[in-house]
Amino acid sequence: MKIETGFLETKDYKTYYKIVGDLSNGNIPLIVLHGGPGGNMRSYEPFFALADKGIPIVLYNQHGSYLSPISGDIDKLFTFDSFEEELELLLKKLGIKKYHLLGHSWGGMLALHYVLKAKNIDGIQSLILYSTLPSTELWNDECKRLIKHYPNKMREELLKTYDNPEYVSNLEKRGVKKFLREHNNNKPQDVYKYKEKKIKFIGKTYKYMWGSSELFGTGTLKDYNLIKDLHNINLPTLIMSGQEDESTPFINKLMNDEIKDSKWILYGDSQHCSYLTETDKVLSDLEDWIKNH
Repeated sequence: MKIETGFLETKDYKTYYKIVGDLSNGNIPLIVLHGGPGGNMRSYEPFFALADKGIPIVLYNQHGSYLSPISGDIDKLFTFDSFEEELELLLKKLGIKKYHLLGHSWGGMLALHYVLKAKNIDGIQSLILYSTLPSTELWNDECKRLIKHYPNKMREELLKTYDNPEYVSNLEKRGVKKFLREHNNNKPQDVYKYKEKKIKFIGKTYKYMWGSSELFGTGTLKDYNLIKDLHNINLPTLIMSGQEDESTPFINKLMNDEIKDSKWILYGDSQHCSYLTETDKVLSDLEDWIKNH
């Protein structure tokens, strides 16, 4: 399997990218926008197998993530405009004119905003929204619902972070661990074939943009809401999510209902990262989708 790495450099940031497969083989590549904010490409290694099917994959660590440091002002760099510019600069650097765009979690928020608000989207052949959200308020409301069955004191401690993002207690920490265990599982790191050293999640980026708690968006993304714009998406759209996902079936059904040319696949044995738990099904569905669009 051919793997190439490199950096996109600007005056304000450096972006680490990885190409898996051959961009010159004539097939339209898949661009992957990772979650976070502040996450990285690490967990998406299962997608590498698509390159064996002839589908080139391009992944990159968005600026403010691992191996992609910033040198400019975060108020200007941790914005949709800046992340969308980064995507366009990378496409230009790699000479990519046509592509499928997949966004997972926060990456899906970025993908949605890009196709609805940006101007240079003619090259997008299809949109893949993976365990993501069209509205932070909707996400927050769904997380409140998901913890309704928690013990009263634990639920109360978790809800305190909604109004006071800096609030932390031992019971709140246990509540977050319980929530992640139920809705955001990942396989152990030893499932990965291609080892990379010192993989880090950048909490500063996450806290600034999303907030202190996984359950509630309270950072700069707190007013993110594209629900009323979803009907304007004119791209074939694949929606993917897990039955026990923190991106709940309600959130994904709403997107499927509002986006005209969309298909929704719900993975019954998965949470937020179904590509790690139902890998073969996910890869088969992605291969079929990409080759048919």
